[in-house]
Amino acid sequence: MEIDPKMSAALGDFKTQLEKISGTQIEASADQLAFFSFPVGSAFYEENSQITSRFVIFPGKFCTSPRTLLDATGRTTTGTDGKRVFRLSDFICSNLNSFSEPVFLLATPKTANPCFITLTHQLIKDPNNPNFFNDVEITAFTWKPGGDADPNIAFDWRCRVVSNPIIL
Repeated sequence: MEIDPKMSAALGDFKTQLEKISGTQIEASADQLAFFSFPVGSAFYEENSQITSRFVIFPGKFCTSPRTLLDATGRTTTGTDGKRVFRLSDFICSNLNSFSEPVFLLATPKTANPCFITLTHQLIKDPNNPNFFNDVEITAFTWKPGGDADPNIAFDWRCRVVSNPIIL
């Protein structure tokens, strides 16, 4: 869809108003706002994967298979404090999940300026069944080369996590 400068300015004003109403930052371009929706992530389940583990006391490793891995990606932005906390369930369509370690994270800042990004995660217990983890909470921090927080940095992220079968 071709958007002229006048329409682009109007959609920018519209975006600002929507952000005030919703109380959240809307990470969409003018083209995307014209359709009232925009993609934020994708997910792929890979079956027949293998998990390699190491023994704590004895030397060596052991492997478990077949396992299913969820490979999910998305784009988001840090806040004015250079931090963003989000959950995997914000970006995938499945609402019925069971996750376990290992969780692997990767992020790429979308900026031309020097910037660092660090990520942490924690598995979130299912409130209906505390023996299972139904979500992954990811915290991203963006930093300037001097060590100060770098605010409002858009970044692409990737999370690969074990997706356990759910038997109903």
